[in-house]
Amino acid sequence: MKNEVKEKKENWWTIFKSLWNNRRYRALIKLSGYFIFLLIVFELMAPGNSTPTSQQQDALTKYSKMDNYEYIYTLTVNQNKQVLRGIKTGDKQVFTIDGNLTRYLCNQENYYSLDENKLVKNPLLFSLSSIEPSKLEEIIRAGTKASTAKYETGEKEEMYTINSNSFYNLYDNSIDNNNTLVNIKVKTLNNEVSMVVIDFTDSKSAVDPSIIKYELKLEYFNIGKIEEI
Repeated sequence: MKNEVKEKKENWWTIFKSLWNNRRYRALIKLSGYFIFLLIVFELMAPGNSTPTSQQQDALTKYSKMDNYEYIYTLTVNQNKQVLRGIKTGDKQVFTIDGNLTRYLCNQENYYSLDENKLVKNPLLFSLSSIEPSKLEEIIRAGTKASTAKYETGEKEEMYTINSNSFYNLYDNSIDNNNTLVNIKVKTLNNEVSMVVIDFTDSKSAVDPSIIKYELKLEYFNIGKIEEI
């Protein structure tokens, strides 16, 4: 039995050597080996076979944990705008309001005037705690995705709708019985949320018909790159 196995091995080796010595068959053998190698590489690189890492979390999950960034927040009410420019690290953020030279520090919804070195009332038309990424991520996931658009730049834009009562319950723990919708636009680039636009118009105009536009745009920059305030 051992002799038969040995003879078979020798026969295969003899056949292989004879093929290898032929330039045409040698080229085919090399080509086949290269093809098999490429198949293995493609199989290992397939998305379904990759090992999950923190970098492969979906953009909204990463967004919910985001606490280090530069931002521009723009609240538009009809023709009027309030624009904030600031930076955030952890629970603290420093910002200015366009048209106002005062620098403000917000620490867990306590507002301070850095120039006057004193505690002040919230100078904004909204609460910064209501638009924390962790809270907005929860609101977005509670909504319904209405559409998705992808662009050549790699940017992706998703539209969500959520019932106004559900929205305000999560947003500021209030009640809205107007049964309207709040629309939320989420832009992502390189698997990071770069912009969130909340359109309150329907819910606000149901209370005040003079409101034709009520929108809060949140833009994020230099995510994870702010060293200190």
